[in-house]
Amino acid sequence: MAMAVQRLFKDAKCTIGPWIEKGFYYDFDYSEAFSDKDLKRIKKEMIKIINKKYELRREEVTREEARARIEAVNEPYKLELLDAIKEDPITIYHIGDEWWDLCAGPHVEDTGKLNGRAIELESVAGAYWRGDENKAMLQRIYGTAWESQEQLAAYKEQKLEAARRDHRKIGADLNLFSIQESVGGGLVFWHPKGAMGVLSSAGLSLMLTAALYSPHVAKLDLWKTSGHFDFYAENMFDQMQIEDENYQLKPMNCPFHIAVYKVDFNLPERFQLEYKTSENDMAQPIMIHRAIFGSIERFFGILTENYAGDFPLWLAPVQIEILPISAKFEDYAQDVADKMKAKGIRAQASLLRVCVQWAELGTVYRYERSGTMHGLFRVRGFTQDDAHIFCLPPQLTDEILGVLNLTEEILSTYGFTDYEINLSTRPEKSVGDDSIWEASEASLKEALERKGWAYEVDVGGGAFYGPKIDLKIKDAIGRKWQCSTIQ
Repeated sequence: MAMAVQRLFKDAKCTIGPWIEKGFYYDFDYSEAFSDKDLKRIKKEMIKIINKKYELRREEVTREEARARIEAVNEPYKLELLDAIKEDPITIYHIGDEWWDLCAGPHVEDTGKLNGRAIELESVAGAYWRGDENKAMLQRIYGTAWESQEQLAAYKEQKLEAARRDHRKIGADLNLFSIQESVGGGLVFWHPKGAMGVLSSAGLSLMLTAALYSPHVAKLDLWKTSGHFDFYAENMFDQMQIEDENYQLKPMNCPFHIAVYKVDFNLPERFQLEYKTSENDMAQPIMIHRAIFGSIERFFGILTENYAGDFPLWLAPVQIEILPISAKFEDYAQDVADKMKAKGIRAQASLLRVCVQWAELGTVYRYERSGTMHGLFRVRGFTQDDAHIFCLPPQLTDEILGVLNLTEEILSTYGFTDYEINLSTRPEKSVGDDSIWEASEASLKEALERKGWAYEVDVGGGAFYGPKIDLKIKDAIGRKWQCSTIQ
């Protein structure tokens, strides 16, 4: 595609063009806006290149040679990309003898291997160079390529179905929510009908926990203590000054729960909390962080599109609550609850717990650029069904398993039973002792194995403060969405 663009638009500068999940894009610096008519011309030129069956040839060159060639064709963005490549030699791919680009490859043998009838140029959008709003605004051409026309047709049908299910249109048609640019992009107004759905979802997530409600701002010092300011500042709004002190809108709820309980998963020493073990030794308790829906806004968007607005008739999330009068009746209460569930009644036994569990619907704010926001899926202000379980180390695996069971029960209630599970381990930048990380990862792994769920290990994918289990759900048209997290 980039070759076709530069054939037709001689002054267009190439930047970067990666593949994405169901297609590809390429960003260009060009003075005039590409039109739908231009996309048709580009597609036609691509067909010509395919029909010529140009050989794709790989060449290895020195960094100095690559720089000289880039300067010779006056591609300044490629120079920046070259500087970002850390390994030598530099690889270049040629399309015949006419065009080349920096690329790691691999590629097909020749352009004739591509099916021109299964390629579609879809749209043009604006994109900042390197994602930096202070840098040049580029034009991003999106496209998709498939092996056959039938696959392309199926993809187009899925796009039409996704448009029919678009939660932004359904939300407006059913008067569920609105996002009003006059108030601010990415800020959701829940209308009465939508608010009822949000509260119903929240009620499921907050089962068996004591609710908290925390402020939306805090002194900057709290975020420095927790580590968020050092590791997460790029996703946080700028501070506000109140009476000569800096305050910060919260991007997460964890430090507020910690402020109540004075404990943190990987930073207990900073909050100076200990307990006495049965051997009279002093030890530090552990906190489990779970968020089953992740972002309530995003989950409601997923739910709306999954049912295409044709929601099931909701009944009470829990129809019968069984309360044992003492711990010795817990097994009997659970047996009664299980028998009721077998009859299709949503029942649960409220078992007595030593652990402290708190939860809240916490509205948080994260800085998203205006060009990245998308309905409910990516917003600046969203609500998390956050809960924290404060427990002793010997209880850790059992409590994690309990959260996995609760997660499955809640998500299956909404019709989501197909999951992708990832165990995300310690990232390169992190806080905490090795022993704590090793014990935490082992507990998460043991809980997953006891649950019997297959999972993949995402090496280095954990949060800076702890490892986690991430769960993605699959919707009615096969798309995967990140929802639940336990860390």
